[in-house]
Amino acid sequence: FFDAVLMHVRLLCRQTPRTQIRLCSTQNQDKDHMLPVTIPTQSSQKLTQLLKETLSISSKRARKLISEGYVSIEHKGRVKKIYSEKCTVPEDSITYVQKPERGITPNTDMDLKILSADPKNNWVIVDKPALVHVCPKAHSEENTLLNALAAKFPDVQLESIGEGGLKGGVVHRLDFETSGAVVFALNQFYWEAFRQAFSEHRVRKVYHAIVYGVPRHPRQVYTGKLRVQRSSPAYVIVSEYEGYDTHTEWKVLEKLSKKCTLLEITIKTGFLHQIRATLAHFGLAILGDQVYFTDESARMTEKLQLSRQLLHSHKISYNGDDETSFSATSPYPEDFQEI
Repeated sequence: FFDAVLMHVRLLCRQTPRTQIRLCSTQNQDKDHMLPVTIPTQSSQKLTQLLKETLSISSKRARKLISEGYVSIEHKGRVKKIYSEKCTVPEDSITYVQKPERGITPNTDMDLKILSADPKNNWVIVDKPALVHVCPKAHSEENTLLNALAAKFPDVQLESIGEGGLKGGVVHRLDFETSGAVVFALNQFYWEAFRQAFSEHRVRKVYHAIVYGVPRHPRQVYTGKLRVQRSSPAYVIVSEYEGYDTHTEWKVLEKLSKKCTLLEITIKTGFLHQIRATLAHFGLAILGDQVYFTDESARMTEKLQLSRQLLHSHKISYNGDDETSFSATSPYPEDFQEI
């Protein structure tokens, strides 16, 4: 990645440099051993914009590099580490960007099931098992989908895509206990295209869930606000006046018993615990959910000896142009089939 940036920038540079940006290794802080990349500029500019344009990264990734202490600026013979994203790079200065010390550890032992993939390796949709994280929270964590993806695509520098670091390439996420389809981007262009599609609610997301209770109507829609009532551990509630606007639809697919129902849920927004909190508010707690439950759903969970909430990302699709469109369907896991 860094060699590619160097080559790209050198091709662009056709005039006397005024400001320089240099990439260096965290294991060697000696400026004489840093790799210089020269960026011509006629005036000062925002640091985040400089990093974004030079390294071809997102604004969020640029801010993360700054906040985590990877960026320093040398001006008039003095080098200062920068932690503020509001910093402006002065003329006749050099910006140093350190390489992150460690990347994503590839895990070749994990079974990675690919539901759909771009022929040119621009994106991939993976079938996430329940009780597996989408991405690691620390470098020591290796049993996540992203670790398996790093092993599957060793030539892709996931750490430099999107949010970067241990979230590199991740377009969206599912809860630890939720199973089903998850989309990853394998380069920055597709990450930005897909994230924009998600933010504009143009991605169709269909979930299936087994709930305790029978809806009053075969189809229902909730368009209202959700807010985080407690952050750790997270707990979300329906709110009348404040919160995040959400849209959740559900319909009955099958009445499994007098007390349990298989639902199909479609969401146009994406908020923390959106499906779980919304259904629970309407008296339809998902079986196995240890956060949003009733006494009756908890007893049924214990009776069935469930180890997780029965929520499954069944289908995901996006109708973009010919290159960015995607679609995938995840089959039911064993615990769904058994019930």
